[in-house]
Amino acid sequence: MRTCVAIFSLVAASGLVQAQSFNLQADWSDAANPNGPWSFTQNGVPLPHVNAWQQQLGGWSQPQPAWALSQDATNRLPMFMRSNGSETFAHDWAAGNVVVHSTDGFNGQGDGTAVINFTLPFDATFNIHGGVWIGRDIGRSVDWNLVIGGSTVTGGTVSSGDPYSSANPLPFASGFGGAGPLSGVAPAGTVIALTLPTHGGSPAGDFIVIDLTIDLQHTCIPDLNRDGVADQGDVDYLINVIAGGANPTGIDPDFNGDGVADQGDIDGLINAIAGAPCP
Repeated sequence: MRTCVAIFSLVAASGLVQAQSFNLQADWSDAANPNGPWSFTQNGVPLPHVNAWQQQLGGWSQPQPAWALSQDATNRLPMFMRSNGSETFAHDWAAGNVVVHSTDGFNGQGDGTAVINFTLPFDATFNIHGGVWIGRDIGRSVDWNLVIGGSTVTGGTVSSGDPYSSANPLPFASGFGGAGPLSGVAPAGTVIALTLPTHGGSPAGDFIVIDLTIDLQHTCIPDLNRDGVADQGDVDYLINVIAGGANPTGIDPDFNGDGVADQGDIDGLINAIAGAPCP
């Protein structure tokens, strides 16, 4: 279903310039899930680790670690891995690429959709880069959708025989939503999700290769109570949180980022609401 994303109509004042880049491949961990802002899930639930996916069924000359419910059982899909390069079957990816096998009714019985979640660790301007391609040409298809803050903003399908490959990935910007939704402003805790369901017309799931980078630049969002406007209500909200009151929107009361939550944060918020740069 195509829906419009509405993160915030408020344009945050420019200020903090600290930027961070998060790359799915470079940030990969076989030790932790979630791993920082990343998590590898079925329907949002993080998957356990297996030491050698399809150890008995084959396909690798060396044990291939992965995130999946099992190594060889009929619930082994969905599966997430960073390839160790020891595949013994024809495939279109290199060692170090992040590869997902979507679920299906054969080897994902009762399992959910493959979803990569990235949770914003701070209020930020985000930019999403990269693309996807099918990992084999064996007559199968996998859908992809980008979901930001719970709303699907773009997506598409990669299929056996399409023009996309490791040499020519399908860019996220070529999805049905275009490039626009790949950039925006969102508060800490917003989830950017890449969902990877098996295409409805495909006989089974398949491998899809993911090239995904999310660049974040710190910003401030003066609408601390998240009611759509930046006003006195946000000042009152911050004062209450600093005093030890409830914080239902989960904001960081250290608005000016100096390491303490105090009068300086209230002053910084008042100035930002008045149009000054972020502290």
